[in-house]
Amino acid sequence: MRKTVLIWECNETFGTEFLELFVHDANIYVDSTVIRIDGNRPYKVNDSLVLGQDWTVKQLDLEIQNLKKSLHLLSDGKGRWFNEKGEEIYPLRGAADLDLSCTPFTNSLPINRLPWQRNDARDLEMVFLSVPDLAWKKVKQRYQLLEEAAGRRKFHYKSGNFETNIEVDADGFVLRYPGIFTRVFSSGVITAESFFHGRKPSIRSRSPRSAPRNRARRSGTRRISRFPILIV
Repeated sequence: MRKTVLIWECNETFGTEFLELFVHDANIYVDSTVIRIDGNRPYKVNDSLVLGQDWTVKQLDLEIQNLKKSLHLLSDGKGRWFNEKGEEIYPLRGAADLDLSCTPFTNSLPINRLPWQRNDARDLEMVFLSVPDLAWKKVKQRYQLLEEAAGRRKFHYKSGNFETNIEVDADGFVLRYPGIFTRVFSSGVITAESFFHGRKPSIRSRSPRSAPRNRARRSGTRRISRFPILIV
């Protein structure tokens, strides 16, 4: 089982994120811990994502234990979203991707899900989830590929009245989100292009040490919550 480790620093306030990404069979599993202080309120976010090989969201489990908040979302990957009871959340219908306010990782979802050529621009519908209040809504966002050189890409990103340029590596993972996030560590980075061409993902180690083995997951299946993945 292959593993990627990514760490980001939050530039808006005190905060950091430690994220691990695993590829197994037809799914991508993402486990992340975010520590933030907003004003005088500290909180720790534990979230787990299950993605398809095409980077579509299947499942989200998120918990903020010290604030006693949690959320469970399911998606069929075709624009329909469901709560923990399997009930469709109709206001979210049509949204293809998920945008969590506490992490730059979810910017990778449309970037890796779609093919891009220079100057390509796409208007997308997203499920935006505000953290730590866990309020969700469907929003429109725009991505445009501006530059691609030396293993890096720059996208212009617009959501409502907010816009900026986001720099990502060749695998679609954020390097710099100006004034908000900066990546400070990466190891065992997955070649994203391998998903689009149906090949097994490869790992390019960016650390002198190989990624540690994941001893906690020896079986052929993996559960990240008490809820099963909904198949619609």
